[in-house]
Order: sequence, then structure tokens, then C-alpha cells
Amino acid sequence: MAQPPMIGPHEFRLATRLILLDLEFTCWEDSLRTNWSDSERPPEVIEVALVAYDPARDAVSESFTSFVRPSRNVELSRYCTDLLYISQSDIDQAPPLKDVLAGLAEWVARLGISGVPTCSWGVNDRIFLAQGAQRSGCGDPFEACRHADLRLLYGMALRCPPARICDRDEARRILGLSPNHRRHSALADALGLVQFCRMLRSDRALHAFVAPS
Repeated sequence: MAQPPMIGPHEFRLATRLILLDLEFTCWEDSLRTNWSDSERPPEVIEVALVAYDPARDAVSESFTSFVRPSRNVELSRYCTDLLYISQSDIDQAPPLKDVLAGLAEWVARLGISGVPTCSWGVNDRIFLAQGAQRSGCGDPFEACRHADLRLLYGMALRCPPARICDRDEARRILGLSPNHRRHSALADALGLVQFCRMLRSDRALHAFVAPS
């Protein structure tokens, strides 16, 4: 699955609306290292959270969150339940991805934010969501949306070498932000993106860096 069309630094700074996105997926000890390369253990969405964010007013209007029941690996690994704020009972009672995406699409339509750029730390959230939608036989609600990769934008702003682009916890330390004590909770991580967006748009040094030449 190809990555979505991306937003550059200048476009990000001028964005008037963003959908902040964070997902959690089925995972095993080697998943991140191998980028979920085992075809028998794909990254199935098990939690989704979205936040409607107005950068100009620095305001969150509404959020959407839901657990999701996977279809391939319905029993979560011990590694997964230890890492995430998700229990097996949460997943057993959750709706399938097809139903969650239908609710998500209704939420987007009600807020009038169809086509608004998505924003996450990295691009896997968009790619894996699109793959999950395809496996579920339904449409990707963000297929036509461009994407702002905060991990890439911060790597550029902090001048990290390509092989050393920092993760979000390290970026928080560098920028003097307090730790996110509920990391790997999808809604907490989506709301945590607000601080990164705020600093990318308002810090003078970062503004100077991302301004068009």
C-alpha cells in the first residue's frame, strides 16, 4: 500500500484544520523491528482515535475513539496487552473495523471535515488503516486526504540525520514537554499531537526553518 500524499512544512504551518490521528495495532515483540513483515501477523487495528483540531485557534473541537475487534488474530499477544492500555475483554466486546470506519465516516461528515489533512507521528497509521479497510472490504475514509507526518517534520526542524530521526518520546524531552504518561493509549497519543502541532507552528526558530525559501 502506497503512502498517502504528504504535506510539506510550509503547507503544514498554513493549515487551518487538521485531523489528529493515532491507532493501535495487534503486535508482537518483533513487530516494530520487522515492520509487521510476517503475513500471518498483519498490523490489525485494535484502537482508533481522532481529534478535530483548529490550529489557528489552538482548539480541539471533538474527538472520536473506539476499540476494534481484529479478524485475523483475535487473541492478543501478551506483549500487546502489556504494552497497550487494552485488554482482551475490550477487544472481545469491540465492533469490527468495518463498523468502526462507518461510524468514523459519519463523525467526519457531521463535523464537515471531509478532505481535511490527517496528521500523525509517522505515516504507518494511514498506511495500516488503508490496508485494514481493504482487508475488511470497505473504503478508506481518508483515501483522498493528504497527510502531515509530524515525525518527519520534527526530524527536519531539529536537523536530525535521516538515520536518527527521533521518536516522539525523545522529541518531547528535546522540546521540554512533559512526558505523556498514557503513551500507547490512542486518544492520549492523538491529543498529545496537539503540543507538537502548536510548537511547530508557533516557535520562532521552527518557523524560520519551515518558512518557504
